[in-house]
Amino acid sequence: MKKILILCLLLAAQYSNAQAIKLNIDATRVVYNSLYHKAFVAVDTYDPLYPKSILQIDPLAGTVEKHISLPGIPFIIRQTTDLKYLFVSYQYQPDILKIKLDDFTIADNIMTNELDVLDFAVKPADNNTLVVIRGDGGYPDDMVMYKDGILQPKQERTDSDLFSALCFKNDGSRLYAHNRVSTGFEGRLVNILDDGVEFTGKTWDYMIPAFSFIKNHNDLLYDQSGDFIDLFSDSIPKQIAQIPIYKITEYSRTGSEYSDIHGCYVFGHAIDYKGYISFFHGEHYNYLGSFALPGQVEMIYDLAVVDYDHFIVVALGYSGENNFLLLFTGNSKDKMALPARPATLKQRENPGNPWGNSRR
Repeated sequence: MKKILILCLLLAAQYSNAQAIKLNIDATRVVYNSLYHKAFVAVDTYDPLYPKSILQIDPLAGTVEKHISLPGIPFIIRQTTDLKYLFVSYQYQPDILKIKLDDFTIADNIMTNELDVLDFAVKPADNNTLVVIRGDGGYPDDMVMYKDGILQPKQERTDSDLFSALCFKNDGSRLYAHNRVSTGFEGRLVNILDDGVEFTGKTWDYMIPAFSFIKNHNDLLYDQSGDFIDLFSDSIPKQIAQIPIYKITEYSRTGSEYSDIHGCYVFGHAIDYKGYISFFHGEHYNYLGSFALPGQVEMIYDLAVVDYDHFIVVALGYSGENNFLLLFTGNSKDKMALPARPATLKQRENPGNPWGNSRR
């Protein structure tokens, strides 16, 4: 095992019990696994010690315990519902790697027929079923399903719809496919069949900004800009709330996660080269408080919640630097107050063109 250089920093006076460990790892994504109490990190190509790797890290000590070198840059990492496996795709390259987490070894390699993986989603409560957007040069060609690594016959062409972000409904019966690579903002519901996928015919526009990744909590989808929308509705979807991230950050790029431990949503974001971890109510979406991160932070790319007082942030110090990991410790009962108004509760129908494709 190797121990990488770490820098311990104390926060301002109001955080006498807070500290952070800066790990000089050129990270792109991070997830925390509560079953094995480990963090798993995707590393970019310019890291001096672990280029193009997946790392297993002790999330409290900052120790790199194991690593797996990859043929390409890891782009998306997702865990199975039982937390026993990790799936990893590459940036602008084909194939998806399956990693067994109890011993951190490669379990399988899912071949995508030389098509790049733009996004993929793991079916809830199913370790072996993936829905994948495949394409070339960043532009999607089709949406397919793999079961036990085998391509299923029922597939959908994406054509001009440019779907490139996926998120499952809790029960795994449906999936929302979102356009995040153009200004079309279009999304579509997808049925999950035994032998593949099919579009339901329901298409909604202008619900989530382009370029956003999406996540699901209680079948409400939310994006990195703080929009909460009922996109699995059989009727016209409603925007439930909009967290005022814009009040405390000028960037749409954030790390976000619903924390069962805190019972609220946690966002990592930056403004004026200062980073924050901010908390928003799990039902009313109003602002609850923040931690200020140490040092210079231009942008935050990802965030993972370890426990009540420990967090992991993938951050960029300033342009020209590599990303780094920040292991943050702070008393969640003593969050500072930032000037931000409560979330806007909308409960309204989409004012745009929710059904048709008349834009094109």
